[in-house]
Amino acid sequence: MPYGFSKIDGSWRVSKDPIMANEHSVPNVTSGLDIDGHDSAPSLTIFRTKAEYVDMALKLKVLNSSSPRWQTGIVFRYQDTENYYFTKIDSQSASIGFIKDCVESTLVDTNLVFLSDIWYTLKMRCDTAATDIYLDDALIFHISTINCVFPDGFFGMLVSSRESGIAATVNFDDILIDYKLQ
Repeated sequence: MPYGFSKIDGSWRVSKDPIMANEHSVPNVTSGLDIDGHDSAPSLTIFRTKAEYVDMALKLKVLNSSSPRWQTGIVFRYQDTENYYFTKIDSQSASIGFIKDCVESTLVDTNLVFLSDIWYTLKMRCDTAATDIYLDDALIFHISTINCVFPDGFFGMLVSSRESGIAATVNFDDILIDYKLQ
C-alpha cells in the first residue's frame, strides 16, 4: 500500500513502472486493480486521516491491459463503502457525484476522451464552500458544497471495471495531499 493509505477493497500495491518510468516523479507507481466487474464495488483505498478541507493532486494512467470499460477517480468525504462523494473518469467522460445508501447520484458530467497509456493529472480542491476538479490544470467541475450530503470524511482513490470478468488496472503517481485535520 502507498504510505498513509488503507485498502478498503480490491488489489493495491506499489510497484515499478517498467514502461514509462521517466514520465513521473519516481520509477514506482501505485497500481489499483479491479477484477470484479461491479460498479457498486470498486477497488478503493482511503487515506488514513479524516480531513475537513482537502487539496489533493495525483497523476493517473490507465494501462492498455485494462478493459475498455474502466473507471477511476478520487473519492472524498468518504463515510463508508455505501456513502461518499466521487469524481470519476472513464474512456469517454468525467463526472462528479455521490453515493448515499448505495444509490449513486451524478451532480454533473461532461464528455471527454481519455486514452490508455497516457498520464493525466487529476486535481481536487475541496473546502466548506466549493469543490473544484481540474484535469491537466484545466477546471472541469465547480460545485457548491454549502448543502452537501456529507460535510467531511476521508478521501482516497478508486478503480472499477464495469465489465464482468475483465480486469481494470490504473497506475497512480505524484500523489500530493494538503489537508486540514478535524
